[in-house]
Amino acid sequence: MPNALDNNMTACPRCQYSLSGLPEAYACPECGFGYEDDMLALHGWDAQTKPTRTNLAVVLVFIIVLLFLLWRQYYNVGMDWLFFFYLALTVLTVFSMVSILRNLERRSSGETQVRVVVTSNELILFDVPHAARELRWPLHSISSAVWKEKGEGWKVTFHINGQNYGPLDLHAPPAVISSARAMIERAAPPTA
Repeated sequence: MPNALDNNMTACPRCQYSLSGLPEAYACPECGFGYEDDMLALHGWDAQTKPTRTNLAVVLVFIIVLLFLLWRQYYNVGMDWLFFFYLALTVLTVFSMVSILRNLERRSSGETQVRVVVTSNELILFDVPHAARELRWPLHSISSAVWKEKGEGWKVTFHINGQNYGPLDLHAPPAVISSARAMIERAAPPTA
C-alpha cells in the first residue's frame, strides 16, 4: 500500500507530525486531522495588510463612541437617548468580537482542504474560489487558468509555459514552480 510520503504529504498540515509510512487515507495520530489520497492541504499567506470587515467593525465602534462623546459634551442629552445608544453600542461590540474571533480562528488554522483529480500531467482543483478566499489568494493571480463549472463548485487547471499545474500561487518564485512540477509528476498515474 502506498504511503502518505508518495502523495507529497510528508507532515500533517495542522501539527506537522511526520506522516511517512502511514497509509494515504488516514487520520494524523497526533491531532486527528483526516486526509485522503485525493486531498491536498493548501497553505496561503495571512492578509494582515488588507482591510477586512473585522477591522471595519472595530473602527466603526470607536468612531461611534467618539462621535457620541463629542455630541454629549456639547448638547444636553436625555436618559432615553443614552439607553438606545448603549444598546446599539452593545450589539455592535458583540458583532465585532464574534467577527474578530472567527477571523483569528481561521487565520490560526492556516489550512483548507481542496479535492483534486489527477489525470495524466494535469492536476484539477475543485472549489478554487473557496480556497482562494480561505488562503487569501488574489484571484487575479490565477486568471490564466481554465475555469469550468462542475456541480456545486468550479474546476480549474493552471497553465504555465504549456504545462498544467496546481495548486500554485502564480507569484511564487521559480523554485516553487519546479517543486510543483515535481509533485505533479510524482502524483500522475503511469502512462502506458
